[in-house]
Amino acid sequence: TRTLIQEGRFPVDVTPSLDGPTRGFGQTPPVDGFVLTVPREGLSKVPFEIATEDGIDPLLAYWNHGLGKAVAFTSDTGARWTGAWLQWPRFQTFWEQVLRWSMRPATPSNLSIRAGVDDEGRGVVEVEAYEIAGGFSDLLKGEARVLRPDGGSEPVVLQQIGPGRYRTEFPIESEGSYLVNAILADPTGASVSSVQAAVSMPYRSEFATTRDNRALLESIAARTGGRVYDPEEDLLTTDPFDRSGLEMPSSPTRIWDIVVAIAAVLFAADVAVRRLSIERRRAASRTAGGGGTVQAWRTARRRAAHRQENGEPVDATRKVEIREDGPGFDVSENLASSAGGEAGVRPTPPRNDDDGTSTDGEADEDMTSRLLRAKRRAGTDRERDDG
Repeated sequence: TRTLIQEGRFPVDVTPSLDGPTRGFGQTPPVDGFVLTVPREGLSKVPFEIATEDGIDPLLAYWNHGLGKAVAFTSDTGARWTGAWLQWPRFQTFWEQVLRWSMRPATPSNLSIRAGVDDEGRGVVEVEAYEIAGGFSDLLKGEARVLRPDGGSEPVVLQQIGPGRYRTEFPIESEGSYLVNAILADPTGASVSSVQAAVSMPYRSEFATTRDNRALLESIAARTGGRVYDPEEDLLTTDPFDRSGLEMPSSPTRIWDIVVAIAAVLFAADVAVRRLSIERRRAASRTAGGGGTVQAWRTARRRAAHRQENGEPVDATRKVEIREDGPGFDVSENLASSAGGEAGVRPTPPRNDDDGTSTDGEADEDMTSRLLRAKRRAGTDRERDDG
């Protein structure tokens, strides 16, 4: 640890400056002691420093505070620590310049300035200009330069808002002091006057409220299911973090769009299943009908062959259509090909009477009878085979 009183021979490191109380001084004599301090934040400048093994300590610092100015010198002005300074030829000049800089600057009698912060957190500067005779000075060219806490500056324009009144605004982004130098000149530029002001922001705007917003806190507790404790309630015996009896907040979620999408998919699937089922039934019915016709044709061929073997006559002279929409076959051709191919029997052509009329009616009746008898015999044969 270091003691607050540092004694010994310490050379001074000087940073040349173009303004401020140390303007024009490039070197100073050493000091034999100083009070240990640290640099402050904001616009403070430290042109005189002392370098030690433990770090760099300030010897002289200065800064602006509102419209005022401050200078800090951590050594003394006597023979104990600054004996070499008393022998320094510029000792008197140095302190005169420091005191003159820290004094309030002269303000023009025809200008007055007001600076502050509005409700929206912006810096506001208003300047009033008067003539020598006592009237208002209008139509002046106004400009102001704002020096921010970080050392940067920006120009702003003064706009006339009334008789002899000029106003400007600028953003305040961080805490600290904002220095404003307002300059007003007549349209010809012959007369120029300037006035200075400062806007201080010691802390952020949210810290300006020193009282609690009870209405807002109660509203939040009501919406989230929280509790509101009375000031008279003893929190030493009550656990404010006890969650028993608290209802967890719930928020509805919109799902109708998801339900509509699912319903559309299910509707399309239902239509597709119904349509495909109908098509399968139709195909199955067609296949069943075609299979029955082929089976009947095969049965007829077997019976014709059986009759041929037994010496029974085979007579089939009509072309029978089993189904209108199914495949047809020619009984005469197929029976003749099955029976006549072996025995050489050909189908008997239809007979005609003397008057030219055909006996197709009798042939139809005979053919129908034969088919019915063949169907009965086929059923009897199937029962015999199954038995």
